[in-house]
Amino acid sequence: NEYRNSYENPSDVTMSQQNNNQQCHQVLHNHQSQVQQHQTNQEQQQQQRTNDDLHHAIPKLEPPPTPPAQSDDTPGVVCAGCGLRISDRFYLLAVDRRWHAACLQCSHCRQGLDGAVTCFSRDGNIYCKKDYY
Repeated sequence: NEYRNSYENPSDVTMSQQNNNQQCHQVLHNHQSQVQQHQTNQEQQQQQRTNDDLHHAIPKLEPPPTPPAQSDDTPGVVCAGCGLRISDRFYLLAVDRRWHAACLQCSHCRQGLDGAVTCFSRDGNIYCKKDYY
């Protein structure tokens, strides 16, 4: 079976062609509008990516860190045992006070506690384990 359009009179052919032309024109117009809209969306996305790239490329400026005060009249850390300034790089911290290693000792027997793992405190005094109990 071969398919053929059959029209009763020649004016039907003309009307059909005009309708087809109008439909084609409308389809073409709609397609062009969609293409333009798609291009506009792509341009907006590209602009947004460019803006994002620029935003990430600009470094944040932060003020430099404030250097620690290094004044000669700053008393520094004072030893709880001898009362002198601790100028050593390391010191012992016991009962919320700082000590020279040689100054941390039992209040009762004067045994040095700098090598001890623990020390004990009562009434503000430091004791070795033996003298505490």
